[in-house]
Parts: sequence; C-alpha cells; structure tokens
Amino acid sequence: MKQLSKYIELYRPPHLHLRIQDEADAPDIFTLVQSEQQRLSQTLPWPMSVRHQNDTLNTIKQNRQLFAQGTSAVYVIRWDGKIAGIVGFNTIDGDEAVIGYWIASAFEGKSVAYNAVSAL
Repeated sequence: MKQLSKYIELYRPPHLHLRIQDEADAPDIFTLVQSEQQRLSQTLPWPMSVRHQNDTLNTIKQNRQLFAQGTSAVYVIRWDGKIAGIVGFNTIDGDEAVIGYWIASAFEGKSVAYNAVSAL
C-alpha cells in the first residue's frame, strides 16, 4: 500500500487545481454529471446510472476509502476555480496505475485534460 496523503492536492498554475474528492463536492459533481450525461455516456459506462445525488456521494466515499488504502486517487479538476471534471489513478497496483478522466464540454479545447493528467 502506498502512502498517498501528501498528494491530496496538486496544482499546475495558473489555472489548474486538483484535490481529492470531498463529500462536500457531491452536489456540484452530481449537477455537472447530469448536465453532461448524454455526452459522457457515449464513451463511459457509468453516467446513466447516476440518478441521485446520493449516487455521487457514495462514489466519493468509496473513492476516499480507496485513496486512504493507497489503491486509487480520484481528483476533482478545478479550472480557474470552477469544477471542470474528474481525473485520477482509477487503480494503483504497485508501480502501475490506470489513468482515467472526463471533462465537461465547456472546458474542452483549453488543455484542461492535458494539464490535469500531466499534474498526476
């Protein structure tokens, strides 16, 4: 198990701030997923299963537990202070990790995904 606590926040000035998801983020992330649901469903298997704010809250709680165990690190992407999406190491196994991300359509074409993945 890796000790990840020193990586709770990552920055890439001047625009990018990544922070491990917090339960307080659930309403804003839920609203963003709902507004992007059709588009996200074209490439991701889970958006249509997010029906209630509690679905998002439960996912955040699970992600935080996995972060504490050192097996995952899922961050909220903030670009100029606004939530732009999610990025993270979906799984961490030894020295290998699987990166995943999604970006709201309003933030496409601004190098948000590039900067977020680079910050990891």
